[in-house]
Amino acid sequence: MPEQVCILAPDLVPVWSGIATYTIGLLKNMPNDIELHVLTTKRELPGVDPENEMRLLLKETGKNVKIYPVCRSTKTLWDHAKFQATCLRVIPELHRQSNFDLLHVNFPLMSELLITVTKRLRIPVVSTIHTTIEGQHRGVKIGQTEISKLEQTDFANLFLNLPLRLAEYVCLSHYSKLIATSNFIMNELKTCFPFIAEEDISVVHNGVDTTFFHSTNDYGNGKIAKLKATNRPIVLFTGRFVASKGIHNLVQAIPRVVKDHPDVLFVFTGGGDYLHYFKTLKQKTRRENCCFLGYLPRQDMPKVYSLASVYVMPTLYESFPLRLLESMACENAVVATRVCGIPEVIRSGENGFLIPPRDSHSLAETVGNLLGDAHLLRKIGARARNTILTGFSAKIMAEKTLDIYNGF
Repeated sequence: MPEQVCILAPDLVPVWSGIATYTIGLLKNMPNDIELHVLTTKRELPGVDPENEMRLLLKETGKNVKIYPVCRSTKTLWDHAKFQATCLRVIPELHRQSNFDLLHVNFPLMSELLITVTKRLRIPVVSTIHTTIEGQHRGVKIGQTEISKLEQTDFANLFLNLPLRLAEYVCLSHYSKLIATSNFIMNELKTCFPFIAEEDISVVHNGVDTTFFHSTNDYGNGKIAKLKATNRPIVLFTGRFVASKGIHNLVQAIPRVVKDHPDVLFVFTGGGDYLHYFKTLKQKTRRENCCFLGYLPRQDMPKVYSLASVYVMPTLYESFPLRLLESMACENAVVATRVCGIPEVIRSGENGFLIPPRDSHSLAETVGNLLGDAHLLRKIGARARNTILTGFSAKIMAEKTLDIYNGF
């Protein structure tokens, strides 16, 4: 078993992406006799205290976890390069102190210099592949968002696709072991990068902390508690407001649901610019049927999931989304698109419902049917949590990842 592992996680707190949730799940469930050194960024968001979120995270993890915010993140295209440049300096310094047995990275692209450094230090590198450049590119194109409204990362993927794919090709050829977060990602790696030996890819499905993500009656005394007090049926969307999340299709479905369920409230939470969607919604439906909460701290997420009658994920491309697992762990009845790795966790009609992508009619119809059947909501929600407990918990994910670590 390795004694010293260095984890590169460009996102950690505030929790901005699936990489952060994934990393936190590992930190809380790895054995205490492995020292985990996490290099990350310090992301600044309006109204969010990153220092407090870091303190709360360190309370949840063991004394074996050390977190190093090595640089600031400003949500620009250059964050990734800045983080790697800083890691280039910091990793050799920490290696001299701790003698790392393994480097675990959580992004597909490493600079040639960083690859050279890890080779010189003789540190084997494991990479968890959460997505591919080709997959992201496909998701942005399918999203059909106007270029002027694209988020910076989507814009870069659309117009810098070829050099990014070339860089990905180089990086993947240098890693000692690849962890695919779903069978879908494993098959995509085999198709796009046939030079990768099958024995060098292991599938470890994403998992979530079921002791943290569970249904609760404690809504605090803030805006979540106020929403609960309205006693209205709530349909929840969580995630960044980017083209590939399929938010445009949800916006089209909302008026149809409201027509049959006039008291329904659609609640949106996540990072990114939602003003474009808000303006469109104002033209299509009544303002009182929609609520935008913006970014919520990780500690509030079980509360907001517990508010929901239905959780919707109209995504167009997502390998194996952690927010889907979180909502299922909190006993939500889920309506999601039949894309990528989602069918690997949802059996339609048993523990959730699958609909075709970009089909706002099916989305509206399925959500409406669930809102009209309280018994079905409870039955599907209970089965959803059992699915996570038995196959997609962070504990199971960490155990399988440890087996890969032990192979070095």
